[in-house]
Amino acid sequence: METSTTKEIRLMVELDALQDTRIATLAILNPSYASKVLSGNYTRRHSDEFHLDVPGLTEEAYKEAYAKRDVTTLQNSLPTPVVFLLSDTVKDIERDIIIGHPVYNDVVVDVNTYPYQLTAEEQYLIADAVKENSSLVCKVQCVYIPYKTLTTEYIRNAEYGALIIYNFRQWLYESLEGYSDKPNGVPDVSLIVPALLDSRATAADEALRTLPNGKTLDPFDSVTHTLSYLIGCRFIDAANYSLVNILEKP
Repeated sequence: METSTTKEIRLMVELDALQDTRIATLAILNPSYASKVLSGNYTRRHSDEFHLDVPGLTEEAYKEAYAKRDVTTLQNSLPTPVVFLLSDTVKDIERDIIIGHPVYNDVVVDVNTYPYQLTAEEQYLIADAVKENSSLVCKVQCVYIPYKTLTTEYIRNAEYGALIIYNFRQWLYESLEGYSDKPNGVPDVSLIVPALLDSRATAADEALRTLPNGKTLDPFDSVTHTLSYLIGCRFIDAANYSLVNILEKP
């Protein structure tokens, strides 16, 4: 009798992608901060430099509050369109499995709850809500994996096919922190992240992105190329990770 060589493929999505904890952080600091940001072009932002648009808010205050986000932050947050992205991604894989994928026979979704400290009951409720909101029939479970642990080696061993995260730069820095040599990459794995810059000035000043031949360099294309040996970065609009805002100006 032949032994099946097919296996599960795992996808990871983090809570900070599924929930808009940015607006929640601002609302906890001061409800007027969240209202001010939402009254602007929030879903079309180039960075999370909210202090540039909100009088009275400092960069340090926001960063400190976001770094300390907790269960209260989650309770004050609302879902993002990532639930639809997750649903589409899973259904595409399931379609391939139905017609006879040569490697995979099932899909498992891991919801990374890092950095939130949740009870077993809270984890169960979150996994159930993600499954329901994304209209999934596959297994959905919560995991707690800090960025320092979520290295490319870990990703390979866990057999993740794709990861949907929000805090791209934090993950990159912390996951590479322990390496003294070039890590073994997972270039076939998709890392889906928001197209956000550290600074709006980088996007505004074309001189910083102009090559000697006169062509303008897309910073996200550059990062994708530079990290192609490490992982397959896919930058998508920040709107996908943002609270749907009916107040936003067209």
